[in-house]
Amino acid sequence: MVQWCTWRNTVKLGLIIEGEYDEPVISKLVRRICKQSGCPVNISKERIRFGRGFGNISKKLDAFAEQLQIVGSEAIVVVADNDRKSRNLRLNSLRDKIRGISVPVAVGIAIEAVEAWLLADEQALNLSLGTTQIPKLPSPSKIKNPKDKLEQVAKKYANQPVLRDLYGQIADRADKKVLDKRCRCFNRFHNELRSCLRKAQPGT
Repeated sequence: MVQWCTWRNTVKLGLIIEGEYDEPVISKLVRRICKQSGCPVNISKERIRFGRGFGNISKKLDAFAEQLQIVGSEAIVVVADNDRKSRNLRLNSLRDKIRGISVPVAVGIAIEAVEAWLLADEQALNLSLGTTQIPKLPSPSKIKNPKDKLEQVAKKYANQPVLRDLYGQIADRADKKVLDKRCRCFNRFHNELRSCLRKAQPGT
């Protein structure tokens, strides 16, 4: 595998996400992508902002980005849910907001929600829920309410509630190649994150 940057400096990364359950998913996937690509990142609690929904993320994006830069963020990742709205409209809305931000920014829109990424890899689901019975779910990005679907899967196959820790476990085990293949929106985010980190590592 060809690495696109060297281990020169650890990039201090800021996150702007919707809710607390999204944090273990996004932070773990981001760390894994960056580690595999040879670009170390540091994500601390002081560099995470919760929008509590797309509307608040869009409204507060400028303020969040300014706060994250004040606490030393050298690059920023923004991830929001599609929630059955137009992906392109939401993506363009966020891109318009980040034009004035001086550090590199990667934007991702999960269709319909981040939970769809967790449903994409049945092996990660089975390992995390301690079962072998969960089948491959068709078209995760077409599931109308992936959060409810994840809860149904956990209840049906493992009789477990969906807790925040489970989100992190699935994200830790998910095969990124499977996510890239089964969730086009994840693949786009994956590529944009790599581009963002290149910009945050000048001279590499």
